[in-house]
Amino acid sequence: MPRNHPPLSEVFPYHVTARTNNQAWFQIPMPEVWEIFTSQLTFVARAYGLQIHAAVLMQNHFHLICQDPECQVSLAMRWLMTETARTINRQAGSKNHLFGQRHYRSQMTHPQYFRHAYKYLYRNPVEAGLCRRVEEYPFSTLPALLGMDRLRVPMVTDHLLMENCEETLRWLNTTPLKKELLEIRKALKSVYFTLPVSRKTRKLHPLELRDY
Repeated sequence: MPRNHPPLSEVFPYHVTARTNNQAWFQIPMPEVWEIFTSQLTFVARAYGLQIHAAVLMQNHFHLICQDPECQVSLAMRWLMTETARTINRQAGSKNHLFGQRHYRSQMTHPQYFRHAYKYLYRNPVEAGLCRRVEEYPFSTLPALLGMDRLRVPMVTDHLLMENCEETLRWLNTTPLKKELLEIRKALKSVYFTLPVSRKTRKLHPLELRDY
Protein backbone atom coordinates (compact mmCIF):
# COMPACT_ATOMS: atom_id res chain seq x y z
CA MET A 1 0.00 0.00 0.00
CA PRO A 2 1.58 3.35 -1.02
CA ARG A 3 2.35 5.82 1.70
CA ASN A 4 0.45 9.07 1.88
CA HIS A 5 2.57 12.20 1.71
CA PRO A 6 1.56 15.78 2.51
CA PRO A 7 1.32 18.27 -0.37
CA LEU A 8 4.74 19.59 -1.26
CA SER A 9 5.64 22.78 0.58
CA GLU A 10 8.21 25.41 -0.30
CA VAL A 11 8.18 26.73 3.27
CA PHE A 12 7.59 24.08 5.92
CA PRO A 13 10.36 21.62 6.84
CA TYR A 14 10.01 17.84 6.75
CA HIS A 15 11.24 15.03 8.91
CA VAL A 16 12.19 12.26 6.47
CA THR A 17 13.10 8.68 7.29
CA ALA A 18 13.55 5.32 5.55
CA ARG A 19 14.51 1.85 6.79
CA THR A 20 16.37 -1.05 5.25
CA ASN A 21 14.58 -4.14 4.01
CA ASN A 22 13.49 -6.27 7.01
CA GLN A 23 15.37 -3.75 9.18
CA ALA A 24 18.60 -5.62 8.44
CA TRP A 25 21.85 -3.82 9.26
CA PHE A 26 23.91 -2.37 6.46
CA GLN A 27 26.31 -4.97 5.06
CA ILE A 28 29.42 -2.82 5.13
CA PRO A 29 31.02 -0.89 8.03
CA MET A 30 29.16 2.19 9.22
CA PRO A 31 32.02 4.63 8.42
CA GLU A 32 31.78 3.50 4.79
CA VAL A 33 27.99 3.79 4.77
CA TRP A 34 28.27 7.29 6.25
CA GLU A 35 30.68 8.37 3.51
CA ILE A 36 28.33 7.04 0.83
CA PHE A 37 25.22 8.50 2.42
CA THR A 38 26.68 11.97 2.97
CA SER A 39 28.15 12.01 -0.53
CA GLN A 40 24.74 11.31 -2.06
CA LEU A 41 23.05 13.74 0.33
CA THR A 42 25.47 16.43 -0.82
CA PHE A 43 24.53 15.67 -4.42
CA VAL A 44 20.77 15.94 -3.84
CA ALA A 45 21.21 19.14 -1.82
CA ARG A 46 22.92 20.74 -4.80
CA ALA A 47 21.01 19.09 -7.64
CA TYR A 48 17.51 19.38 -6.19
CA GLY A 49 17.90 22.45 -3.99
CA LEU A 50 17.25 20.55 -0.78
CA GLN A 51 18.13 22.52 2.36
CA ILE A 52 19.59 20.24 5.05
CA HIS A 53 18.97 21.07 8.70
CA ALA A 54 20.10 17.81 10.34
CA ALA A 55 20.86 14.19 9.51
CA VAL A 56 21.57 11.02 11.46
CA LEU A 57 22.44 7.60 10.06
CA MET A 58 21.64 4.51 12.14
CA GLN A 59 22.54 0.87 11.47
CA ASN A 60 19.40 0.22 9.45
CA HIS A 61 17.75 3.58 8.76
CA PHE A 62 18.30 7.31 8.49
CA HIS A 63 16.63 10.46 9.77
CA LEU A 64 16.73 13.78 7.96
CA ILE A 65 15.26 17.23 8.56
CA CYS A 66 15.13 19.32 5.41
CA GLN A 67 13.28 22.04 3.56
CA ASP A 68 12.33 21.86 -0.09
CA PRO A 69 12.12 25.30 -1.76
CA GLU A 70 11.98 23.73 -5.22
CA CYS A 71 9.37 21.08 -4.28
CA GLN A 72 11.55 18.20 -5.45
CA VAL A 73 11.90 16.22 -2.23
CA SER A 74 10.36 13.07 -3.75
CA LEU A 75 12.86 13.06 -6.61
CA ALA A 76 15.69 13.89 -4.21
CA MET A 77 14.84 11.00 -1.87
CA ARG A 78 14.49 8.60 -4.78
CA TRP A 79 17.99 9.51 -5.95
CA LEU A 80 19.45 9.43 -2.44
CA MET A 81 18.07 5.98 -1.62
CA THR A 82 18.68 4.46 -5.06
CA GLU A 83 22.29 5.60 -5.37
CA THR A 84 23.12 4.89 -1.73
CA ALA A 85 21.74 1.36 -2.13
CA ARG A 86 23.55 0.82 -5.43
CA THR A 87 26.92 1.87 -4.03
CA ILE A 88 26.54 -0.12 -0.81
CA ASN A 89 25.48 -3.24 -2.71
CA ARG A 90 28.42 -2.88 -5.06
CA GLN A 91 30.88 -2.62 -2.17
CA ALA A 92 29.19 -5.48 -0.31
CA GLY A 93 29.00 -7.70 -3.40
CA SER A 94 25.24 -7.95 -2.93
CA LYS A 95 22.20 -7.64 -5.16
CA ASN A 96 19.65 -7.51 -2.36
CA HIS A 97 16.97 -4.84 -2.19
CA LEU A 98 18.46 -2.49 0.40
CA PHE A 99 15.62 -0.19 1.48
CA GLY A 100 12.35 -1.87 2.40
CA GLN A 101 9.95 0.85 1.24
CA ARG A 102 9.84 4.38 -0.02
CA HIS A 103 10.79 7.16 2.34
CA TYR A 104 8.27 8.56 4.77
CA ARG A 105 8.01 12.25 5.53
CA SER A 106 6.15 14.31 8.09
CA GLN A 107 5.56 18.01 7.51
CA MET A 108 6.15 20.36 10.45
CA THR A 109 4.03 23.49 10.33
CA HIS A 110 5.12 25.10 13.61
CA PRO A 111 8.57 25.98 15.04
CA GLN A 112 7.79 23.95 18.16
CA TYR A 113 7.26 20.85 16.02
CA PHE A 114 10.65 21.46 14.41
CA ARG A 115 12.27 21.54 17.86
CA HIS A 116 10.65 18.25 18.82
CA ALA A 117 11.84 16.58 15.60
CA TYR A 118 15.32 18.07 15.98
CA LYS A 119 15.77 16.66 19.48
CA TYR A 120 14.26 13.30 18.50
CA LEU A 121 16.63 13.00 15.54
CA TYR A 122 19.83 13.84 17.41
CA ARG A 123 18.84 11.73 20.45
CA ASN A 124 18.12 8.65 18.34
CA PRO A 125 21.60 7.12 18.87
CA VAL A 126 21.43 7.87 22.61
CA GLU A 127 18.02 6.22 22.95
CA ALA A 128 19.40 3.21 21.04
CA GLY A 129 22.29 2.91 23.52
CA LEU A 130 24.99 3.69 20.95
CA CYS A 131 26.44 6.67 22.84
CA ARG A 132 25.93 8.58 26.06
CA ARG A 133 25.74 12.09 24.63
CA VAL A 134 24.38 13.36 21.33
CA GLU A 135 27.67 14.96 20.26
CA GLU A 136 29.55 11.66 20.63
CA TYR A 137 27.77 9.88 17.78
CA PRO A 138 29.97 10.04 14.67
CA PHE A 139 27.32 9.36 12.02
CA SER A 140 25.46 12.59 12.55
CA THR A 141 25.76 16.14 11.28
CA LEU A 142 26.00 17.46 14.85
CA PRO A 143 29.75 16.85 15.48
CA ALA A 144 30.62 18.80 12.33
CA LEU A 145 28.42 21.72 13.39
CA LEU A 146 30.30 21.73 16.70
CA GLY A 147 33.69 21.75 14.94
CA MET A 148 34.50 18.17 15.99
CA ASP A 149 34.47 16.77 12.43
CA ARG A 150 34.61 18.05 8.88
CA LEU A 151 31.32 19.23 7.42
CA ARG A 152 30.45 16.58 4.85
CA VAL A 153 27.07 17.98 3.80
CA PRO A 154 26.07 21.55 2.80
CA MET A 155 23.73 22.72 5.56
CA VAL A 156 21.64 25.75 6.35
CA THR A 157 22.62 27.79 9.39
CA ASP A 158 21.60 26.01 12.57
CA HIS A 159 20.21 28.94 14.55
CA LEU A 160 18.89 26.64 17.26
CA LEU A 161 22.39 25.39 18.00
CA MET A 162 24.40 28.52 17.34
CA GLU A 163 22.32 30.98 19.35
CA ASN A 164 23.24 29.18 22.56
CA CYS A 165 25.34 26.10 21.90
CA GLU A 166 25.86 25.12 25.54
CA GLU A 167 22.19 25.42 26.44
CA THR A 168 21.07 23.55 23.31
CA LEU A 169 23.45 20.67 24.03
CA ARG A 170 22.18 20.52 27.60
CA TRP A 171 18.63 20.34 26.29
CA LEU A 172 19.50 17.67 23.72
CA ASN A 173 21.22 15.58 26.38
CA THR A 174 18.31 15.80 28.80
CA THR A 175 16.48 12.48 28.80
CA PRO A 176 12.79 12.99 27.99
CA LEU A 177 9.95 11.25 29.76
CA LYS A 178 9.20 7.92 28.11
CA LYS A 179 5.57 8.90 27.52
CA GLU A 180 6.57 12.14 25.80
CA LEU A 181 9.17 10.38 23.65
CA LEU A 182 6.51 7.92 22.46
CA GLU A 183 4.16 10.80 21.66
CA ILE A 184 6.82 12.57 19.59
CA ARG A 185 7.63 9.32 17.79
CA LYS A 186 3.95 8.83 17.00
CA ALA A 187 3.59 12.42 15.80
CA LEU A 188 6.51 11.97 13.39
CA LYS A 189 4.69 9.03 11.80
CA SER A 190 1.83 11.30 10.77
CA VAL A 191 1.71 13.01 7.41
CA TYR A 192 1.53 16.26 9.36
CA PHE A 193 3.27 16.40 12.72
CA THR A 194 0.37 16.60 15.18
CA LEU A 195 -0.09 16.19 18.91
CA PRO A 196 -3.46 15.07 20.28
CA VAL A 197 -5.92 17.53 21.79
CA SER A 198 -7.60 16.45 25.03
CA ARG A 199 -11.04 15.05 24.23
CA LYS A 200 -12.39 16.07 27.61
CA THR A 201 -11.03 19.58 28.04
CA ARG A 202 -10.23 20.39 24.37
CA LYS A 203 -6.95 21.82 25.63
CA LEU A 204 -3.80 21.72 23.55
CA HIS A 205 -1.27 19.00 24.26
CA PRO A 206 1.36 20.29 26.75
CA LEU A 207 4.12 19.66 24.21
CA GLU A 208 2.47 22.18 21.87
CA LEU A 209 3.74 24.86 24.24
CA ARG A 210 7.01 23.48 25.61
CA ASP A 211 9.96 21.24 24.75
CA TYR A 212 10.15 17.61 25.75
